[in-house]
Amino acid sequence: SVTASSAIILSGAVVDADQNPIAADVTVSAPGLMFEKDGVWSKDSITVRSTSAGAYTVDVYSNLAGKQTITVTSGSASKTEDIYLAAAADSKGTVLTVDAPSYVLPGSTLQIKGALKDKFGNGVDAGGTNTSAAGADFKITYTGPGLLVGTTPTSTDADGNANVNYLLGQNDSGTITVTYSYDADGDANYTDAGDLVVTKTITIGEDPGDQKVNAGSFKGYVA
Repeated sequence: SVTASSAIILSGAVVDADQNPIAADVTVSAPGLMFEKDGVWSKDSITVRSTSAGAYTVDVYSNLAGKQTITVTSGSASKTEDIYLAAAADSKGTVLTVDAPSYVLPGSTLQIKGALKDKFGNGVDAGGTNTSAAGADFKITYTGPGLLVGTTPTSTDADGNANVNYLLGQNDSGTITVTYSYDADGDANYTDAGDLVVTKTITIGEDPGDQKVNAGSFKGYVA
């Protein structure tokens, strides 16, 4: 979360067409960022006044990670500036989702997508060799028919994603169970407060909701 010590100071100058410094209104904006000037706080955008020397400064705060683009506008003039914010710590995951179908047909490819986010929606890179001092763990377990394509991820990526694909045979049947587990404190038991475990069960076969009944045509005679 943002703190007084985590501000990014954005500064600049306003000049007229002849490059002379002027006092003018300056609007600084970026979706999701917090701005502060002289005790006035504003989310997404703030308007400040430059000095007679054209100078302005704004403190920028954010709970977002990665590249963020700030737009500065004064009159008809506009400029953008990219800032880069630190990634979420690997111990800060609060939401683990697994996207998998309820049914999969034999002979097809089963795609499973997982995502680990912090409470602000930032991707969390956890597990494997990507851990920080917190040492958060991550694993995927798969039980059932199917041939793994590639390797099973032992960590989420920089965006918090971890995906697996399995090829199913034409004669495969039964059910598949896949579990994504995140251990925030790195003690490898996945049962503490803050640990996240999501399990999906997938049935091999046709989705009953996709089945259709076709009525045939016939000739009828009435005596």
